[in-house]
Amino acid sequence: MDQQPIKTWMGSTTLSKLWFWLLAFTYGILLWGTFVRASRSGSGCGRSWPKCEGSFFFDHQNLAQMVEYIHRASSGLYGIFAIGLVIYTLKKKKFSHYGLLALGFLFFVFVEAWVGRMLVVRE
Repeated sequence: MDQQPIKTWMGSTTLSKLWFWLLAFTYGILLWGTFVRASRSGSGCGRSWPKCEGSFFFDHQNLAQMVEYIHRASSGLYGIFAIGLVIYTLKKKKFSHYGLLALGFLFFVFVEAWVGRMLVVRE
């Protein structure tokens, strides 16, 4: 019997898997952000953004700085992954409804990043 590849919601198993992992990363970022808030580490890096106290490295002896820095770094990676995946989706799906959904997703990623930046800068 000839086996057919499983059809996914986007028609491409690779694309679906990439979006799944970005979604999983999204939940990880949200959980870590909740931990940052609960541990009151949000001001660990001060008002300098995206740096931590004016440096791209944190003080390893300051737990609040480490927690906040990990959140900032993972959020930055998340933004890079999101941009890459949206570009990949647009290449594969052009401007179909999947491409438009990807652009909408990217818009909300940028809004969230802007809100996060404003919270840091304005304390």
